[in-house]
Amino acid sequence: MNIFQTPHQKFSGCHLLIGNFDGVHLGHQKLITEAKKQAIKDNIPLACLIFRPHPKQFFGSSHIPIQTFYDQCLTLKAYGIDQLYVINFNEKTAQLLPEQFISDVLKPIKPKTIYVGEDFHFGKHRAGNTNLLAKTFHVIVSRLHTIQDMKISSSYCRELLNTGDLPTLEKHLARPFHISGIVRKGQQLGRQLGYPTANLHADSHPLAGIYAATTILPDRRFIPSAISIGYRPFKPIDHGLLESFLIDFNENLYGKRLHVVFHKKIRDQQTFNEKDALIHQMDHDLEEIKKFFREKNT
Repeated sequence: MNIFQTPHQKFSGCHLLIGNFDGVHLGHQKLITEAKKQAIKDNIPLACLIFRPHPKQFFGSSHIPIQTFYDQCLTLKAYGIDQLYVINFNEKTAQLLPEQFISDVLKPIKPKTIYVGEDFHFGKHRAGNTNLLAKTFHVIVSRLHTIQDMKISSSYCRELLNTGDLPTLEKHLARPFHISGIVRKGQQLGRQLGYPTANLHADSHPLAGIYAATTILPDRRFIPSAISIGYRPFKPIDHGLLESFLIDFNENLYGKRLHVVFHKKIRDQQTFNEKDALIHQMDHDLEEIKKFFREKNT
C-alpha cells in the first residue's frame, strides 16, 4: 500500500473512499468491499482518504482513536486499500470551504468514483454534503449498517471498549480487537514485583484495565498474556501504557513489534498504596487469566 501525504501525486485515477475510518469497523469494511469490486473491474487502484489528526482531536475534543495510525494503516491494507492519502488536518484544512476542498484536495486525485457514508459532511463547518459532492464526481453513498438494531459506528465501538464488552465489539469489528507497538524500556516496576512486562507506549489507548490477551511475536508465536493498560498503579505517566506479561515466557523483546489481541476484561484499573497489596492483586489476576485460557482451550 502506498501512503501519500498530499493529493498532488503522479499516481492518480482511482476509486476513492473518504472518511475517518476510525477502527475500520464492519460498516467500513462493507464499503471497502463494494468499492474494491469496482476497482478490480476497472483495473484501477482503490484509494482511501483520511485525516490526521482526527478532526475532533484538532478541535480540542478528548477523542481517542480506536487504533494507532500504524494499526489503522495495517488494517486498511489488509482489507484491500492500495493507496492511502493522509491529509494533515490543521487550521488551513479546517478553513477550506467545501468547494475549495473539492478543487484543492479531491480533483488532483482524479477519482473515477467516490464512496462515502450517508452521514458524510466536509469543508468548513461541515457545510458540504453528498449532494454537493455529486455535482462534480460520480458518488456512491453507503447506508448505515446495524447489528441487532444497533448502528455500527466508531462511537459505539469506543463505548464497547470503555465498558470492556469485547465479545460485542468483535462482532462490530468483524475481528478481535488488537493493539500493536514497539517494546520500549520502562521503569522496570513489573520486574521488581516479579512480573516482568513488555511495555508498549502510545499517546493514549482507547481502553484501560486488566485483560486476558494473546501476544503475537514477530516469529508468529502466540503467547497467552496478562495485560495491564492505562496508567501506573503507583505514579501517573504522561502517555498511554500497555504492559504485557507473557505467561511462561522469558526472552528479550526490546525493539520488537508485538501485536496484542484482547479476549476478556478481568477488572478496571485501580491504584494501590502498598506494594504487597498490588502483588496480591496481580497474583489473583494471573490466576483468573490462566483459568480463562484453560477453559478457552478445552
